[in-house]
Amino acid sequence: MSVDIRDSLEKLEGRICAACSEFGRRRSDIVLCAVSKTHPLVDIESAVENGASCIGENYVSEILGKIPLSHPAYKVRMIGHLQTNKVRKVIPYVDSIDSVDSLHLLTKVCDAAASVGKRIEVLFEINSSMDANKTGFRDLDELRRSLDFIMGSDAVFFNGFMTMGPVGGEEARIRAAFDFFNETIGRIENEYPDLPVGIRSFGMTDDFRIAIEKGSNMLRIGRAIFGERS
Repeated sequence: MSVDIRDSLEKLEGRICAACSEFGRRRSDIVLCAVSKTHPLVDIESAVENGASCIGENYVSEILGKIPLSHPAYKVRMIGHLQTNKVRKVIPYVDSIDSVDSLHLLTKVCDAAASVGKRIEVLFEINSSMDANKTGFRDLDELRRSLDFIMGSDAVFFNGFMTMGPVGGEEARIRAAFDFFNETIGRIENEYPDLPVGIRSFGMTDDFRIAIEKGSNMLRIGRAIFGERS
């Protein structure tokens, strides 16, 4: 079924503004990242025409198949798990890798960005549900080593953290995951007082209201904009 993306964005904007009003947040402090997983370029273009300036993609194969190398009207963020053998392929097409979850992956991103003369933004993904089947840093020592490494790199710049709440989880579990995420960032900020934590990316279609309450400043929303995955 065809989705009216303009109408979807207007309705979503109303819900985001209502949550901001309820929880004392400024709407201007929150970036909406439209997640276009499995949806075609024409849908991305429609979203951009109606105000979207940030696009999130999960799969390298989709990025290579539909995202133009030049996309000045919007930024593309890689938000899905990234295999190290695909880093060099995707770097030219994206503006940020938000799913860095190991020192090994970080070094590959740095090398690939340097090889094409591109300085790329990265976020570190934290496994806030501590689920072994989910991606994201679970070992704080490795996260610290990754931060130490990135401070000496000119090819990438660190700009914050990303997490995903438990999919289909009860509200209490979602809140616990978001609290853990914020507490982890707080610990890191105490240890690295000069660390630029610009972005706290959490909150999707089913839990963005809680994320706004808990301090997210980047929401990654797909279904509420583009409809069910094709």
